[in-house]
Amino acid sequence: MEKRKEILSELFNKYRNELKELNEYLYNNPELGLQEYKACLAHTDILKKYDFQVEKAFVNIETAYKASFKNGSGPKIAILAEYDALPVIGHGCGHNAYGVTSISTAIIVKEFMKEFNLQGEIQVIGTPAEETNGAKVDMAKLGVFNDIDVAMSVHPCGETHYRSGTSHAMEALQFTFKGKTAHAAAAPHEGINALDGVLNLFNSINALRQETLSTARIHGIISKGGEAANIIPDLAVANFYVRAEELDYLKGLVERVKNCAKGAALASGTELEITNYETSFANLVTNKKLMALYEKNLRELGVNDIRDREGFGSTDMGDVSHCCPTIHPYFPLTTKHLVGHTIEFATATIQEEAYKGIKEASLAMALSCIDIFENNDILKEIKEEFNNKFKKWKEKIMKKIIAMLMLILSTLSFAAKKLYVGTNAEFKPYEYLENNKMVGFDIEFMELLGKKLGYEIKWQNMSFDGLLPALQMKKIDAVIAGMSATPEREKAVSFSIPYIFFESGHDVIVNSKSTFKNKNDLKGKTIGVQLGTIQEQFAKENGSNPRLYNSFTEAFLDLQNQKIDGVIIASTSATEYLKTMKGIKKIDTIKDKSPKAAIAFRKADAKLAKEFSDAILELKTSDEYAKLIKKYFPEHYNDFMASIKKK
Repeated sequence: MEKRKEILSELFNKYRNELKELNEYLYNNPELGLQEYKACLAHTDILKKYDFQVEKAFVNIETAYKASFKNGSGPKIAILAEYDALPVIGHGCGHNAYGVTSISTAIIVKEFMKEFNLQGEIQVIGTPAEETNGAKVDMAKLGVFNDIDVAMSVHPCGETHYRSGTSHAMEALQFTFKGKTAHAAAAPHEGINALDGVLNLFNSINALRQETLSTARIHGIISKGGEAANIIPDLAVANFYVRAEELDYLKGLVERVKNCAKGAALASGTELEITNYETSFANLVTNKKLMALYEKNLRELGVNDIRDREGFGSTDMGDVSHCCPTIHPYFPLTTKHLVGHTIEFATATIQEEAYKGIKEASLAMALSCIDIFENNDILKEIKEEFNNKFKKWKEKIMKKIIAMLMLILSTLSFAAKKLYVGTNAEFKPYEYLENNKMVGFDIEFMELLGKKLGYEIKWQNMSFDGLLPALQMKKIDAVIAGMSATPEREKAVSFSIPYIFFESGHDVIVNSKSTFKNKNDLKGKTIGVQLGTIQEQFAKENGSNPRLYNSFTEAFLDLQNQKIDGVIIASTSATEYLKTMKGIKKIDTIKDKSPKAAIAFRKADAKLAKEFSDAILELKTSDEYAKLIKKYFPEHYNDFMASIKKK
């Protein structure tokens, strides 16, 4: 054992400078979930250098990868790597050090396998977006971990090493209540108070808590509750996390929470929309045999302070643990107390002290891998524990799958092709809600395209910034939302040709009381834009400070109340807001050379993008398309028809 420890320690020291360089590069180049292009390239470059076979864009996720080294037949072990960062504070969760620890482990194990001819396969699976969309969830659904014998990863923390414990299964629910505005003093009886719906929801959930298990958690906030005390609010939004120790219990609890919301809407006379605003996670089930092996090896390395850390939030490692034996322990960056998701935590990841914990975690994982490769009995015990734990659950799932397959087979001959399309119904006249139904140019045009190509369009309404991540994670098949095919977006997805055939720009809107005359007056001022839109870029290019909103409606409400200095929005949508909202005015227009609105598809679905592009060209000169232009963009109708006649 001593000789093995010495060899592994020397191997770590051999690669230490490269690992340090990688860690600092990731720290200095933080990237948000599903945007980790630099991190993914840096990870895969070093793994390629050391003889790993690398598959980029793994499972059609642009910033995911799988790197493997195989020597004969034997156990298949996956070391999972994370590398996404947080807004503003960068690597405040330490995923730069997390990924480096995983890569370090894999390289060391590979070297040992080559030197001593150990049979098996070591993999590094790069899993993006842990902080947001949780790529491991979709990987688990796609069966990525079903043929993995063991999965491991170690997360940084402060003070000391922690055992892998449990985490809660979690579902993130957003409740949107819609009512009707009215003057709260002069004519309250003419309004419908959306905030009453939210308050009723909180009261119902508070009553529900006495009838839930003590280990369950239901916690939420009011993210939108009105704009002024003298206005009956027509929109109120509450965001909740619902958590439970077991996935089955969570499902039942979620339904009860949804029923609370439905009752709240009924009592308040409001309309209700329920959506998932983040990816849901399964509970972490730690394999105790595997954890005991890792702890044994930690102690062999001289680590004696190893503590329990039970019930710590939720993680997408939970979904992995339902597919194969899994552990998710923690290693220290420092001997001091550290709180995650802070600048202090991020800074700690690149301090010299951090490499002690990184080395200990890497060597303990490496020793555990070697033990499994060398001793079949160890793996047998680990897998027996897993199988016994999930036997009943697997039987239940198989029954559901068989029943579903039978249903599919019985209706297959009558089934139409379904295309799940994402949009953001906050962008009039492209797409918006009217009597709780999605309408708009994009909605009707996509339905026309679907009819022409033989697709039944199934709509998914979600936040604009969540559309492309949802597309990449296969939650939807396409996106239509007045979205420009910018070069940055084209790195991640395929686009159809543009489906708008008239020139337009982006209007600069200010409060009617302001003295601003043009866009130049707004340099250094705060400009409201919708999160994830091209208008954020325009604001920065203008020298303004963009403030990000979930919807343009929220931005305009703040503009009315003089909380921001202006809003930049597509001219066609600006026209609608100027018609319906008081206290705002247009002062300027920004022309851009960006491509017009197009339909987004996954990179792997380039053929589908071509199919829709051909259909767009055919419909361009049709009466149906002309009618849609006249209905939703009447100010552009004459120019459009003139351009068609010229051609």
